[in-house]
Amino acid sequence: MSNLDAIVSTLDESVVPGLGYSLSTQQTASYVRERHFSTFYPSGSNVYSVGSGQRVLRFLISDGSKSYLDLNTIRLCFDITNTNTTSGKNLLLSGEHAACLFSRLTVRIAGVDVEDLLYYNRYVGMLQNFRSVNSSRSSGINGVLTGTGTAGLSFDTTIAEPIAPGATRTIICELPCGLLQSHYLLPLAQFPLELVLELVRSPSDVCMPGNAGANSTDFKIENASIKADTLTLDSAMDNTISEALLQGRPLSLSISSWNNQYFQLANLPADRASWSVVMSRSFSRLQSIFINFLPDMSKVTAGIWTESNLFSCWHGGSPFNAAPAIPTYNKARDTFRFSLYAGARAWPTVPMASLGESYYQLQKCIGQLQSETGTKIGSNYRSTNFHMAIDLEKVSSTPASGGMAFTGLNTKASNDQLRFQFDDVTSLDADNNNRCIPQRMYVMAHHSILVELRAEGVLVAT
Repeated sequence: MSNLDAIVSTLDESVVPGLGYSLSTQQTASYVRERHFSTFYPSGSNVYSVGSGQRVLRFLISDGSKSYLDLNTIRLCFDITNTNTTSGKNLLLSGEHAACLFSRLTVRIAGVDVEDLLYYNRYVGMLQNFRSVNSSRSSGINGVLTGTGTAGLSFDTTIAEPIAPGATRTIICELPCGLLQSHYLLPLAQFPLELVLELVRSPSDVCMPGNAGANSTDFKIENASIKADTLTLDSAMDNTISEALLQGRPLSLSISSWNNQYFQLANLPADRASWSVVMSRSFSRLQSIFINFLPDMSKVTAGIWTESNLFSCWHGGSPFNAAPAIPTYNKARDTFRFSLYAGARAWPTVPMASLGESYYQLQKCIGQLQSETGTKIGSNYRSTNFHMAIDLEKVSSTPASGGMAFTGLNTKASNDQLRFQFDDVTSLDADNNNRCIPQRMYVMAHHSILVELRAEGVLVAT
């Protein structure tokens, strides 16, 4: 018997699913009495806009009848109107997702901040880049992309479905964040949920103006609501949860959240630039870091790029100022060096030194290394969809690894500051000008948090 045969002979036998005739393998949840499709409305105004009026939407989701909120079913519903009535002034939203209309999302449970996501429009736009083409197609009807009309979804870039002058469209979308993408049921009687959404600071952060301002940048939001499922449990299960709380046992919610920051990069040369950025925030379990850039937006004249959809690369190319196209590879602009430092430790140990390597590290972070579906970034990674990422977990948290948790980097114990070091960055574009020089650097830190629901209140451990 070969060595492999000997090992295989020691393994446990398992019945294949098609032979699982026994009901003993099935599970039920008879304690769930009813499921309700619920709607919750914001407090305050019914009309929201950037230029004038109310900019902040507040939803308090509560129920005194001992309902449980299915957090994963929460969706934001609203009407958006192109308030410019001039012929030809269509409204086109960037970022491939309606949540890019908001620059900040705050999530509170029983009045305690659980998540506070700054630069929310850019964070959501970043997440859309990590989806596959088919995934974007399938969600087109709930987003802002074409695919619901005749143009279809472009493989190369963001194509927004236009909202005609004076027209209104109803949108329903998820709100990406750790808590609202979890599987937990939240007892609303003791722990009401509050969602606060702040509209972008400027319409130019999410509206694509077109060449010479051909498109509208004027809009308003009305008839906003939250759609979600609430469950009613039988008295036995409900009493069990209440008794646990009264006995001092917390209800623990383990989720992954984000800390988003940006840094201004000033006076960088176009050739062999070097810079270092220090992030002072500490984390108990830091899972991964994502980095992306914006150039001087006054030099980006194509009229389709905004803070929500431009993730520029110093490699450059025509997509900055013309119709999106695949940039020609230039070895001279692919010789940079990058490392992330925490104290004496460095990731990678040998500095990253090519766009190919940075894409490889990105694939690890988003779990695409073993996937055949891939991301829809494609060749535009070298121009308008550039993201760098470092996976800081000791064990990958992908399903293939068993879904291990809490293996991220602890920067609190040693009080390590995170330092990002870039060297030898050359930023000339295809026309040998300075349109590609990074001016803003965004850092998105993905980290673990633990929310404990207690009888005396809510505790958030980060």
